[in-house]
Amino acid sequence: MAITTPLTPSRESELRPRFVQSNGRHTSQFNPITYHVKGGELEGVVDIFNKTCTCKEFDIDKLPCVHAVAAAHHAQVSVYSLVSPYYTKEYYLLAYGETIYPVGSQSQWESTHKRARLIYLLFVLGGCYFT
Repeated sequence: MAITTPLTPSRESELRPRFVQSNGRHTSQFNPITYHVKGGELEGVVDIFNKTCTCKEFDIDKLPCVHAVAAAHHAQVSVYSLVSPYYTKEYYLLAYGETIYPVGSQSQWESTHKRARLIYLLFVLGGCYFT
């Protein structure tokens, strides 16, 4: 039987060890969305609704930390529902589904400042005003 995951392989391989590390953690529920997770080197308070943890790993990576995985199991919530959609196969395919062309050498890039000044000159000096 094949195991399927909504995540890209790299994010799944990053998340998978956290399932094992979350085993044996003591989880207490403060309210329907907030959990206190003890065990290991660091404790964490997880808000599964806002997808945050006091360890900040979940907040920064947008991938559930060990505390969030333990809290999700305690709350009977899918850990995958806590992962940023940017890490899903669906978003990956959307991002790379179209052809991506090279941008060339940076020395060939047109300066944004020059372009903004040109637009300003065309509209203001050319008699086209925004109201």
